[in-house]
Amino acid sequence: MDDSADIRTVLTETYAKLMALYESGDFKSYSEHFTEDCRLLMHSKEKQTGRKAVEDTLQTLKTAGAAKLSVTIEEAVGFGDLAYSYGIFSVFNEDRSLIRTGKFLLIWKKINGVYYIHVDCNNLNGDGAKL
Repeated sequence: MDDSADIRTVLTETYAKLMALYESGDFKSYSEHFTEDCRLLMHSKEKQTGRKAVEDTLQTLKTAGAAKLSVTIEEAVGFGDLAYSYGIFSVFNEDRSLIRTGKFLLIWKKINGVYYIHVDCNNLNGDGAKL
C-alpha cells in the first residue's frame, strides 16, 4: 500500500486543479485528468464512458447553474497502480449559495506515474430533483 498521507496530498492537489478548471469552464482540460476509457456513474443517469462524456456532463452542470464545486476527501488510499478516494461534494450557484450536496467514490489509475480518474461514482443527498 502507498502511504495514505502522500496519496491524500496528491489527490487533494489534483482536486484543487479540477475545481479551478471547472470554474473557468475548461472542461477539455478537466477531462484530461480522467483515463481515456473512464466510467461515469452519475446520480440517476446511465453509465457513461470516455472523456467526451466527462466534458458533456460538466457542460450540463454548468448550464444548469452549477457555478462552483467543492470537494472534501474523507479517505484516500493507494495500492499499487490504483487508488480510491471518497468524500462529500457541494455544488454552488453564481452567488455562491449552496445548491446541493452529495457523496462520491473515485477509483484512480496510475499511468506513467500520474493518477487519473478511472471510475467516478456519485450521488446527490436528498431527492435529487435539482442537478
